[in-house]
Amino acid sequence: MVKGKYLNFVQSNIRYSKYQIFVVAFLFIIASALINTFLFLSFNYNGSFATEKERLNGEDVDLLFIDNDAGNLKTDKITEILYDIPEIKCAEVDHTVAGNGTADFKDGKITLNMTYMSLSHANEKKIGKYEILESDGGSGVYLSYLFKADGGYSIGDEITITIGVFSDTFRVAGFYNNVDTGSMNCTDLVYLLTDDCYEKVESYGISSYRVSILSN
Repeated sequence: MVKGKYLNFVQSNIRYSKYQIFVVAFLFIIASALINTFLFLSFNYNGSFATEKERLNGEDVDLLFIDNDAGNLKTDKITEILYDIPEIKCAEVDHTVAGNGTADFKDGKITLNMTYMSLSHANEKKIGKYEILESDGGSGVYLSYLFKADGGYSIGDEITITIGVFSDTFRVAGFYNNVDTGSMNCTDLVYLLTDDCYEKVESYGISSYRVSILSN
């Protein structure tokens, strides 16, 4: 379609000067180069995502259960139910604190499903691994790298996060990479908290379980 459009344009102007013909040909070359670049980047992105997913053992499905049993829901009960499903190869259950919330981002706020997970627990994950990209070893929150790349955050800054009716301001202690929760294109974001900060938010009473699943 694009190629035909440019060819018709060239044919309609072929009677003009050699200079005009050169300009049209040059524009045609640029258009072709842009199309080829777009196609290359599209295929390269897909390849890169597949490579990262394999490297970090990214999950195929991510589920979030809010614990309505006031902390009585056990991970054994969840995995027992999941492993009765033939399509599930393996699953990993993480205790978290989650809910709908907001966070400061650039000059405004983002609103998504948001999850707190302890940093020590995240470091032990086998499915959907969290790769720490930057850290100063201090107390605080580890954000997905997009908060640095697009949000302008740096280590040592402060960020205010609200989940449900509970709002806290944390010091940014580092950034992480994850194929699922590291992008706002997904349905939720995960904030990794050092143990001292995580113990504080556990008292909120919005206990939940995040389930990472690999399918057959």
